[in-house]
Amino acid sequence: MSHPAGTWAEQIEALTPPDERLSWLKVRWHPVFCRWMVWQLLPPNATPLLVLDVEQKLVRHPTRGHFMPDPMSKLLLDREMVDQPAWDLYEQTGRYGRSYWVVQGEHGGHKRRFSNVEKQLARLHGKRLEPPAPGDLPYAPVDRRVFDKLAPYDQLLGWEYAFRRDEADPAMFTAQEREAMVGVKGQYWRWLESQVDAAFDSVETLTRRVPIPVRDDAPRIDYDAEKARILTAE
Repeated sequence: MSHPAGTWAEQIEALTPPDERLSWLKVRWHPVFCRWMVWQLLPPNATPLLVLDVEQKLVRHPTRGHFMPDPMSKLLLDREMVDQPAWDLYEQTGRYGRSYWVVQGEHGGHKRRFSNVEKQLARLHGKRLEPPAPGDLPYAPVDRRVFDKLAPYDQLLGWEYAFRRDEADPAMFTAQEREAMVGVKGQYWRWLESQVDAAFDSVETLTRRVPIPVRDDAPRIDYDAEKARILTAE
């Protein structure tokens, strides 16, 4: 299932025009999870070797006519989390895609998986290290809420790259730059927290046990008398 022209999905994709050097976003329906997903299409040099290898072993589907991985390659793709929607996107765009965003719940959705940087920030703030799974929250359409969450996509990638460089070689940045990075991490966390807390609040609301009221003045049952009444009843 694709999306109609002139929709919020198109505006989300317009945030990252196709570029050979950069990743860009595609909105597609996931038939297994029954959720809209935003896929991150990686530059050609980031395509896993497995996908390139499988591409050389495609076989024609006996009834549908299109090319598909042979059974053994399909097994390997599944094991490496290259599912059918990801493979279809690869055929359509020539780009390997990772599921980046799950559209569900009331607040515009959330990331499919947290990066190591995001897990570190979540751990630092005492939050869960994994987002809800697809299907944990109610269905939601692709609308402005999703667009607003993904609008700073390029900026977020730049920040995360700087965090990884700082972790790998702290001497790379001056004291002034490192001080500025503390503020940037605060901004990054506010973006991440806005989706994480909203998502988990929704999960907890859906799974919270509802207390059943019990009357204190309810008459007590004499089970022996009831048993005798049933046995002697005609």
